[in-house]
Amino acid sequence: LPELSVTTNWNGASPSAIQRSVTLPIEEAVAGCHGIEDIDSESRHGRSTVTVKYKRGTDMDFARLELSEQLGAVRRNLPARASQPFIRPYVPEEMRTEDFFSVSLISPLDMNELRDRAETWLLPRFLALPGVADAELQGGALPLVKVLLDLERMERYGLTADGVAGRIDALDDILPAGAVRRSGRELTVSIRDDVTLEQLAGTVLRNLGGQSITLAHVATVRPDYEDISYFSRINGENVIALKITKRSGQNSISVSRRLRDALPAIEAEAPFPVTFEIDQDEGEELEDKLRELVIRSLVILGLLFIMLAAALKRARLTAIVIFSIVLAIVICLSMFFFFGVSVNFITISGLTVCFGMLLDNSILVLDAIHRRLSGGRAVDSRQALIRGTREVAFPIMATTLTTVVAFLSFIFMTDRLALFYVPLAVSVGIAMLASIFVAFCWIPVALRGTAAREMRDHAADSEEFGLTGWSMLWRWTVGAVLLAALVFFVAWSVEGRRTAFDLLPWMGGAAGLLALIGGFVAYVDALTRFHLRFWFYPVVLMLALFVGTFFVFKDKVRTGGFWRPQDKETIVVYCERPVGTDVKLSSETIRLFEQEVLPIPEGAEMRAGAFSNRAWLTVEFEDELLQSAYPEMFRNQFIVLAEELGGMFIWINGFGDPYMKGGRGGGMANSTIRLTGYNSKELKVISDGVLARLDRNRRVRNARLTSGDRFSRSATDETVVILDREALAQHRLSMMEIMGHIRRLLGVEDPWHMVVDGEDQRLMLTFDDAEEIEYDQILGRTMTTGRGQKVQLGRLVTIEQRPEISSINRHDQRYSQLLNWEYIGTDAMRRRFIADIMAGIELPYGYTAEDMSGQQMEEEEEEELTQVLYLTGAFIFMALAAMFESFALPFLVILAIGMAMVGVGGIFWGTGTEFDSSAKIGLVLMFGIVVNNAILLVNRFRLQVREILEDENHGPDLVPDKRRLGGFDLWRLPGPERQRILRKAIVDGTRIQMRSILLTSGTTIAGLLPLLYKRDGSEGKDIWENLALSSIGGLTSSTVLILSAIPALYWMTTRWGWGFARGWRWLRSRGGGTPVITPEPGTDP
Repeated sequence: LPELSVTTNWNGASPSAIQRSVTLPIEEAVAGCHGIEDIDSESRHGRSTVTVKYKRGTDMDFARLELSEQLGAVRRNLPARASQPFIRPYVPEEMRTEDFFSVSLISPLDMNELRDRAETWLLPRFLALPGVADAELQGGALPLVKVLLDLERMERYGLTADGVAGRIDALDDILPAGAVRRSGRELTVSIRDDVTLEQLAGTVLRNLGGQSITLAHVATVRPDYEDISYFSRINGENVIALKITKRSGQNSISVSRRLRDALPAIEAEAPFPVTFEIDQDEGEELEDKLRELVIRSLVILGLLFIMLAAALKRARLTAIVIFSIVLAIVICLSMFFFFGVSVNFITISGLTVCFGMLLDNSILVLDAIHRRLSGGRAVDSRQALIRGTREVAFPIMATTLTTVVAFLSFIFMTDRLALFYVPLAVSVGIAMLASIFVAFCWIPVALRGTAAREMRDHAADSEEFGLTGWSMLWRWTVGAVLLAALVFFVAWSVEGRRTAFDLLPWMGGAAGLLALIGGFVAYVDALTRFHLRFWFYPVVLMLALFVGTFFVFKDKVRTGGFWRPQDKETIVVYCERPVGTDVKLSSETIRLFEQEVLPIPEGAEMRAGAFSNRAWLTVEFEDELLQSAYPEMFRNQFIVLAEELGGMFIWINGFGDPYMKGGRGGGMANSTIRLTGYNSKELKVISDGVLARLDRNRRVRNARLTSGDRFSRSATDETVVILDREALAQHRLSMMEIMGHIRRLLGVEDPWHMVVDGEDQRLMLTFDDAEEIEYDQILGRTMTTGRGQKVQLGRLVTIEQRPEISSINRHDQRYSQLLNWEYIGTDAMRRRFIADIMAGIELPYGYTAEDMSGQQMEEEEEEELTQVLYLTGAFIFMALAAMFESFALPFLVILAIGMAMVGVGGIFWGTGTEFDSSAKIGLVLMFGIVVNNAILLVNRFRLQVREILEDENHGPDLVPDKRRLGGFDLWRLPGPERQRILRKAIVDGTRIQMRSILLTSGTTIAGLLPLLYKRDGSEGKDIWENLALSSIGGLTSSTVLILSAIPALYWMTTRWGWGFARGWRWLRSRGGGTPVITPEPGTDP
């Protein structure tokens, strides 16, 4: 769904204050907008985020304008220190990558001076580049004029800080001086004095005994810098980070190239010494990904060429078929352009995934024409081309339509599911439609002339593969063994001995499976006749596999969550000191870790940062250092230092199990439950009850209540200033006066803008000893009232430490909380334990509990994926029923999905891979593919029945005269005769169609195998890996089971259909009706 988010900052405010004064008013304003589907909110320390989801088809430009208008009243009533609400397009967490483009500024200048010069000179030049939306500097501090008040002198002269601020602010006033009328126009004249630092210091604050008390008497005025709020370092050196944001809709690669090209010129023209070091370049990473996809695509083309050359034994025919992929890709890219589909990483991934599938239709047309031309079956090559293409027109349309229809269910996806997988579905759907055009238009035209003569001269053997029996089997087996040996030695050469031996069991299993297929190919006629005679044997075996697959998925396959992009493995150190810790102390804490590994060896890079009470450090290694001792040595040094530190939370991850210290969970949590309800207090009671149950289990560690962040606290301590309103009234003080005085004592007063020395500068008013004052010392200080009375702050306010929840989350007016913990045990045990915990939660009406384990996949997303899978099956069935004009045949074909699930369960169990969202999307792709082979085989049975009947010339009284004959139409023939025809049709059809089925399945699997290879094992999974794994496993098992079980099922269901038809005729004859039946086309099994 289209979404917008409203973000509001209020520094220093607690989550409860944020929710009461900011979030709830914004929610009420948002609810009045049109087209709202959903509202989520999060109130954290200092920030409010309200996410608004709109209905499909909403005009987002109008929606953003309306939302801005609705927030108008809220803006006027927000707390004085809160920022204005900012509306931005919502980006899900999984798509929140690093900054688009970030550069470190390295210079011998002081950090603050470098920041100041970069603000005035560098930023405008980067913002002027096409495609750049925003540029932001991090690190250093901005300049400002500090007015350091001497509290003792101010009290001596009877001055207040508010009075001083008022006198200074008056210097910047614009005073009206009348109007000038000229040429019928009236011009307003205003006067504004120029103020310098010297004049500022000479500002008269009060006349006392005939003497003017100026600002210089009670304060020091000096140019300074604000306190640094963010530290950034590279390899131990402080740097300024420049973060650049790309304009929406701009090409990432083009903008990235422009930025990289502009850096040398900007560096050369800079009026101060500075060098640039690129930290993050999302465009270059995308370009590398696309380049990797191109390389994989070329590898896939090479594999397909070798495979087709071995099968077709003609280089010209192989080239014609391979060129069909190139032509289909060109058509796809053209359709992308005309339909406005973005060519990005996900859509290109979709094209790469379906490379092998693009060949299927071309192979079917080629195989059909080949059989027409070979062996003198046709004299006129033109008629052979037409009839061969016409013969496979129906199965090609049926198979392609089922694949495209399978992706129609994606239109029901929302949120991040739609963000990732809808473009993938669009890409695959367009590619499959392009493959129809290529198969029907390119292949017949390309096979004319020399190709047709070559095919006719190279007559195909009656057995399709040219050999049968033992001569075929031993050659096939030797080829399978040699292929496995070749893959083994390639793996040894490329990845090393260890990887090769790790893959050896899989290579042996693949060779055994190929040998098994070879045995079926060699003795296809005998095995098919055996299956027809003992039809219950393959049927019972298939049902047993179905049941076994169900239990494998239930108990053996690890269920994953939502797929998300993963970066290269690095060492990460995260430190969090108590709330309120100065950022300088946080920076010095993380510097201790940096010093442990300095100097950094060449090929490694260390980056560190600090903000507020948090600090972090990452160490990245180039490929040659990943296999060295440095990663483990650095990790051990960090852990040793962490053991010596205390009073903080420390988390270290990378190249081993996570290390955690400080009594906080989250770093190793593998189980999460989300509770939602209308009352936050009642929800807290339920959460406490669940935590009590968790604490009683010995396998549970670090159970905690959290807001959703990995390391967020369930609660933090908040310093609260409580005002005594009676004491304030007694001394005639306002809340603003007392809070302003406290802020200045602590040095946290907000600066304001003023023109000084002809420039717009910021001024901050604070006391000169603010940096030395602690919270517990405030109560002993005094302040002077407007009447000149001195009052101790302890008589006016009290200070308390109160626990405060770290975040308040709401969804559709309901509060939500997360409970997570680490469960020690197998994945199956963990899932059973979560199910027991959830079953024991007593929830009032309107309250919910859902499992959010894995990668935080929500229950709604699980329901969406399940709905997509059901809809895929339903859409495929409806498409098949419409094309076959039958309800029985689609049921037979749809069994191929169950056959495919056998391989999916086996391959995910065998590899130990998590069955995540990409794997489930792979099921959708696989459903559309695996039914294709069943369609081809069933359609071939029907074609063989028609050919046999044409040769034997049975009368219309026994066999109906219709275009689409099937096995059911033989029911009027004598029993032995119809069984002989059906048996011959099934045996011949299996043998004839076996080659094209094996060839299309083989090309699809070969096209998917390169997607599983990773050059860098330290990086996470790409979006296509589990998707390809699902398709490979399902296609492998379905191909074997379809060739062995579908003939028996067709034989069985057709004979049952005969019995029903003859029984119906007998019933009609007994009832006096005409004993003649004309079956409807839809009854053909």
